[in-house]
Amino acid sequence: LPELLLSQRNYKGVTGAFTSRTMGYQKRDELNDAHLDAYRYAVSHPGALESMINYYRQILAVPSPRLREALRAPLQIPVLIIWGTEDKALGTQLLAGIERYVKDVRIELIDGASHWVQVDAADRVNELILGFAS
Repeated sequence: LPELLLSQRNYKGVTGAFTSRTMGYQKRDELNDAHLDAYRYAVSHPGALESMINYYRQILAVPSPRLREALRAPLQIPVLIIWGTEDKALGTQLLAGIERYVKDVRIELIDGASHWVQVDAADRVNELILGFAS
C-alpha cells in the first residue's frame, strides 16, 4: 500500500518529501524540475520504491535475539553524526544518550539545515566528512 500511495500523481508522495515546507529542503529555491525528475526516475525503476520503503519497514521489525545481544555492546569505532537543527523527521532529541551506544562519537549540528542536511549545507557537510576521514 505505501508503494501505491507514494507513486500516485507522478510520485508526488516522494517529491513532496523534498518540496514541502515542513519536511523539504531549506534551500527550496535551488531545487528545480530537473532535480525532481531525477528523483522520479530513480524511484520509478522496478523494486526501487519497495526497497526505499523496506528501510522504514525494517526499523519497525523486532530484532532477533542475536542482533539484540550485539546491540548491547557499544560501537568502538569513531562515528561522525551530522544533523540539521531543522530536521522535522528526526529531532535532535534523538541524540540524547547516544554515548551509551557509540563510545567515540562526534556530533555536528548544522543550524538551519533540514532532514536533507547534505543539500542544505553541502559545503559544510563535505568539510566535516573530509576532516573526519583524514
